[in-house]
Amino acid sequence: MSLSRPVEFPLLKLPWLCIKTMFSSSIQNFFRIYFATISNRTRRIVKISNYPLQKVDVAQHRISRRIFMGKDKTWYFSQDQFEFGVPLVLNRNSEPFLTSSSLEGDSLRSYTAGDTPDALKMGIDFMIDVFRCSIRLLFFDGDKLSELSGLGITSVRELFIFDDKPVNITDLKYLLETMKVIDRYAFYVPIPANFSCDPQIFTHRRLSFMSNHSADWVTLDLLCQLDVSVLNVRYERFSKEDIVSYVTHWFNSENRKLEYAQFDFNNPVSQEHFEIEHLNPMPFDEKRRNRCSFVRWEGTDMSSGMDILRKDGLLATFYVESTSIIFHVWHKRFPDPVQQ
Repeated sequence: MSLSRPVEFPLLKLPWLCIKTMFSSSIQNFFRIYFATISNRTRRIVKISNYPLQKVDVAQHRISRRIFMGKDKTWYFSQDQFEFGVPLVLNRNSEPFLTSSSLEGDSLRSYTAGDTPDALKMGIDFMIDVFRCSIRLLFFDGDKLSELSGLGITSVRELFIFDDKPVNITDLKYLLETMKVIDRYAFYVPIPANFSCDPQIFTHRRLSFMSNHSADWVTLDLLCQLDVSVLNVRYERFSKEDIVSYVTHWFNSENRKLEYAQFDFNNPVSQEHFEIEHLNPMPFDEKRRNRCSFVRWEGTDMSSGMDILRKDGLLATFYVESTSIIFHVWHKRFPDPVQQ
């Protein structure tokens, strides 16, 4: 089977409207992908069938490479050989991948005898070409960052990096400088304290340091330079005094992008642990703002938090909840009338 020699397929004798209707319906992913590999003509049919697959997620870990096409719809690329399957030729003149499907036909598993990352790249290129989709989420192990450039991915919506061991700072710096991340950076990996990069990379994005030592390289000075929309810092990276300095910097700035910053501590803290009197804090007033956030923590009553009013009229709340500090900026103080 090859792209240059299409097989006989009775489906192609149907009227075009029937074919398009069938491929726009709930046909199995395996058959849709298999059909697109039969010939150039079948590939074009799938491309113009307008199947609503706008975004896919990609994961490259030590033991698996995957493309996520939706809930319970995954394409695995593995060097674990199996006996039965269908050979898929994704690109002209490329070696076929022996591929099997789940009972429902929505998940696929391809055997790659050679370079698994290269096989993942062919799968990504195939999905982008045939379904005209983009990469939404990218999940990568820290020790696999050097392989990322070989995948040809230049833009993603959200980037997640995982590992228990410290990441290579050269690989990380190159990735951050070359990869366009539209919405969020999430680090679940230790990053050495001697790492550095231009903080402008994270401008107007969400930034999360989710594991121990992932924010070791972020100094107080750098923290205050981060012009992000959302900031999450776990595992008590910053002291109480550092957090007050960060809030004070926001108070004296013209930053109108920040939505909230959350800092976690290892042990419970209270409002009295933070000296913010110089910011003229005010107790909650229901005429000034809503009790709960509209961005996150919709069910959390923040009326115990202290409000801070900046000279430009922007209001923020310094709220303490058990082991977390939430600094929430009220870009919208009350719900819209249509939402009430």
